Amino acid sequence: MHDEVKKSIAQGKGSNLRYFFVDSFNIDPTFASYHDDFEYCRQHDVFEPQRRLTPFRTDERSWDKEYWLNLKADLQDNFSEERMLHMINVAKVIYKQRINSNKQNNVLEQKKENIFSNTYEDNKKYRIEKILPQDDPELKQEAELKKAREEFARQEEAKKKALARPNVPNKYVGGQNVKKSQGIPLLPISIIIALVIVVLLLLLK
Repeated sequence: MHDEVKKSIAQGKGSNLRYFFVDSFNIDPTFASYHDDFEYCRQHDVFEPQRRLTPFRTDERSWDKEYWLNLKADLQDNFSEERMLHMINVAKVIYKQRINSNKQNNVLEQKKENIFSNTYEDNKKYRIEKILPQDDPELKQEAELKKAREEFARQEEAKKKALARPNVPNKYVGGQNVKKSQGIPLLPISIIIALVIVVLLLLLK
């Protein structure tokens, strides 16, 4: 129900709703969306007594555009319940083509919504049944990136530890224990003795 109807009746301006209902047929020829407004006006005794203006026609074949325009003009002069009821019936005939066209459009829109919904559900079902987590390209890519990040972090940590370690020479080279050199290396005693003997022999000659 429209707030304008309640507000007008509450303010004692119910008679002004004649213009509201004249426009209502242009918006909704079926009058379905204004049914509650009409019933609310009946309950609050808004309508005027019926006055004879354009004679009502009972034969639907005579309900043409000219007759409809006369009824709309008469409604502004005489806002009666009888005229409203008659116009509701006439509008369904005058706007029959438009009403049928709207119904077809609504059906087409509903079909489109159903097709979209079914397609969405089918795709969702296919993804669940056919694409396992390990086969999902997006998940695979994310797993590879994660592994690469972890490997990079390990390499960086190893570099940091190597830089922090003191520079101690190796104790073993080629599997042999090598003593750290301190100054001039000492010659073996046997070599020294041999040199002394050689020198003595040369002197004795």
